Amino acid sequence: MNYLNGTPYNNTLSPPLSALQYDAIEITASLLIQEIFLGLISILGVIGNCMVCYTVVKRAQVKHSTWYFLCCLSISDAFVCLVNIPILMYATYDESVIDNGTFLCQFNGFCLVCFFLVSVLTLSGISLHKYYYIRRPLHLRASTKSLRIIGFIWFVSIGIALGPLVGWSQYSHVHGHKQCVPASIRPATNIDFSYLGVLLLVGFFIPLISMVYCYTAIFIETLSHHKRLNSTSIRGDTTFDRRKRAAGRTGRRGSVTYDWGILKTVFIVVTTFIVCWAPFVVYICYNFTQNLTPSMTLSQVAFMLAYAQSILNPVIYALRHDLFRTQFKSVICCIKYMNVDIRSERSGSGSHPGSLFLVDGMSRSTSSSSSSSDSTLVFYQRKDSTFSRKPNSYAPKLDSITERSMPALPSYDNEVFQLNAE
Repeated sequence: MNYLNGTPYNNTLSPPLSALQYDAIEITASLLIQEIFLGLISILGVIGNCMVCYTVVKRAQVKHSTWYFLCCLSISDAFVCLVNIPILMYATYDESVIDNGTFLCQFNGFCLVCFFLVSVLTLSGISLHKYYYIRRPLHLRASTKSLRIIGFIWFVSIGIALGPLVGWSQYSHVHGHKQCVPASIRPATNIDFSYLGVLLLVGFFIPLISMVYCYTAIFIETLSHHKRLNSTSIRGDTTFDRRKRAAGRTGRRGSVTYDWGILKTVFIVVTTFIVCWAPFVVYICYNFTQNLTPSMTLSQVAFMLAYAQSILNPVIYALRHDLFRTQFKSVICCIKYMNVDIRSERSGSGSHPGSLFLVDGMSRSTSSSSSSSDSTLVFYQRKDSTFSRKPNSYAPKLDSITERSMPALPSYDNEVFQLNAE
C-alpha cells in the first residue's frame, strides 16, 4: 500500500476485461450489424418488389406473359421481407417467442420454406418459359398457360411447406439461430431424411440445372440464329436491296452487342443464384453429421445471403429495362416522366440488349438488334379524303424528317410502309 499526502491509494492498473465480457461485446456488435443489415434488406426489398408489381399492373396494356412470372417473383420476395425478416429481427431480442411448439415458430417455418421455394421455382420457371418460347414459340402464346405454371409453383411450394405441419418432419427451433427451420436440417429419422432430400432437389438442384441448361440453350440458339442471318446472301441491285444490305451491316454490328448482352445477363442470373443459395446448401450438408453442432456463423451467412436475393431479383429482372427504370424514377422523384415508347416495349427492345425476360423469340431478338443499330424507322401514311385512318401516334412528323431519310416511293393508296433509312 502506497501513501500520497497521508492518504493510501492503489497504484495497480484496473483488471482487464474477462473473456466473457469480450464475448458479450462481440456478440452485441454482431447482432447490431445483423439488425442493420436485415432492416435495410426488408425496407429495400419491400419498396423494390412493390414498385415492380405496381409497374406491371399500371402498364397493363403492354405486359406479356413473362411479366406474370416477374410479378409472382416480386410478390414472394416482398412476403419474405414483410414476414420472415421481421420475425427474425424480433427473435434476436427475445428468442423465447419462437420456442418449439409455439404458433409463431410453426408460422415462421412455414413462411420460410414456402416463400423461398416460390422465389426459386419462379426463377426456374422464367428460364423454362423463355426456352420454350424460343424453341416452340407457337405453343406459349396464351398468358393463361403462364398463369397455370405460376399456380402450379404455388401449389408445390405450399404443399412442401405444409409437410412438417402434418407429420412429414417438423419445424423446430435451434437455440441461437433465431429461426424455426425443418427438423430435417439436422435429420434424426428416415422421415427427416426424405423431407430433406425433397427440399434440396426442389429448392436447389432442379432449379439450378434447369437455369443453366435453358439459359445456355437460349444463348446458343440466339447466336446461331444471328449467324444464319449474317450468312444469308442478298441478291439484286434494286434500291430496296441496297437498303436491305445496309440494314444487314448495321444489324450485324448490333447483333454482337445483343449476344454479349444475353451472355452477361445469363452470367449474372446464374452466379447470383449460386452465391445466394450455395452457402445454405453447405450449411444443410454440414449438419448431416450428428456429432457436429450447427455453426452460428455459417447459419447467419447462409440465411443473410438467401434473404439478400429478395432485393437482388428486382435489380436483375426489372431495373435492366427502360420501362421499370423510368417508372421507378417517376415514383421516387415524384416527377411525371414521359411514357416510354410502347413500340419499343412491344418489340422487346430496351436500353440493355440482353434483358432475358424480354427475349420472346427470334423475331424479337432481330428487332432488338436492329433497334440498337443506326437505322431509322420511318412510317409513311398517305391521306385520302375518301378513306380515313387514325394516324399512327408513334410516327414522326413529316416536316421533321430530312430529305435524306425520305426515300422516293411509288404511290400506293392507304398503305403503311416501314423502311430502314440508310
